[in-house]
Amino acid sequence: MDEMRMVHQLLDPPPPPAEVRDRVRQRVLAAPTRHEAVRAHQRSRVRRLPLALGVVVAAAAIAVTAIVAVPRSTQQPTGAGIHSLAARDVLLVAADRTEQATTTTGHYWHTQIRTGTLIRVGTKKDPYVIEREQLREQWIARDPRGRSWFITRDATALPRSNADEKAWKRAGSPRRWHLNDQGVTAVPIEGNDLVTNGQWASAVPGDPSGRALHLGNWWATVRDVQELPADPLRLKEQIVQKSNSSKDMFDPNTPKQSDTLAFQVGAQLLLDVPVTPKVRAAAYRMLAGLPGVRSLGRLKDPLGRPGVGVAMPEARSDGSILERQLIIDPGTGLLLADQEIVIRPGGSWLKAGWRETYSARQNANWTTTEPTLPMTNCAAPSAPPECH
Repeated sequence: MDEMRMVHQLLDPPPPPAEVRDRVRQRVLAAPTRHEAVRAHQRSRVRRLPLALGVVVAAAAIAVTAIVAVPRSTQQPTGAGIHSLAARDVLLVAADRTEQATTTTGHYWHTQIRTGTLIRVGTKKDPYVIEREQLREQWIARDPRGRSWFITRDATALPRSNADEKAWKRAGSPRRWHLNDQGVTAVPIEGNDLVTNGQWASAVPGDPSGRALHLGNWWATVRDVQELPADPLRLKEQIVQKSNSSKDMFDPNTPKQSDTLAFQVGAQLLLDVPVTPKVRAAAYRMLAGLPGVRSLGRLKDPLGRPGVGVAMPEARSDGSILERQLIIDPGTGLLLADQEIVIRPGGSWLKAGWRETYSARQNANWTTTEPTLPMTNCAAPSAPPECH
């Protein structure tokens, strides 16, 4: 019996050499972006743009799979499609993609983020779970003397499952929940304990100091984030130090451990913070250097958009463990969404496999347009009856 041969068969194949991975990334990056592909299609009606724009690189004893950048299309990818690199390489490709972005400017940094959160409501005898979805807009003034706005609108609040729907119907099919009145909910939503199915909205002005950007426990200004270092190691050191030493707020779900904190804050930087393209690329490279990050391969974000994912586990103070998953557009390198999947519930009512929260980017750009405030403002001193 050839023992060494058996050992080699049992072991996973070794990772490809660095030079092979680099060639894969370079071929991925050499593929046209979405906009370049559209222009190429417009230049020639005869020459058809191949759907898969990447290359699967193979060596004699090493199989390497690559992300293939695919232009947005109503057609489904065939054959090669989008493949999964190791998490590190997914992040490095995204870094190189985003670094090529054009720097823009404007009066406001405007973001539109759709969020989802599981909430337990009902009575102790007959509880049920709803998923509250909201549309959250930020209008962050570039000039610290300008007024920033945070606009939140309830989108939907619906039972999570068929069993939850039955309990909801037994409760009279409510469309509004005051969390302080729910026997199974201990902590109300910050600022207002009312949850509605599409009826609640608020507009809150930003702090006069201009500190409107949330990074861990640190509230930063536009100038603060635009001065962040474009070196991955220095970036990690600074955001960890700022969050851990900040007295701005205390969120029990903000990790203290530096790698986990860097992954969480890195996700915030990538999703909706007005950093420069070089700092955004540095954030991806910072994540690529963290231990414990795994590749998820192809998956869709909460809004149904196709992407590639990476993930890292995150321990909570209540003993639960979640996995923070980042879903990336492989064509642009932009972060589509950040979601948390329950791995170990700990002492909570959540169950393994549930998605507890998500944040999905719908828009993030500089603009000169002024914000439009909602007609119903539940944050106003004299809020209308539907807010109560």
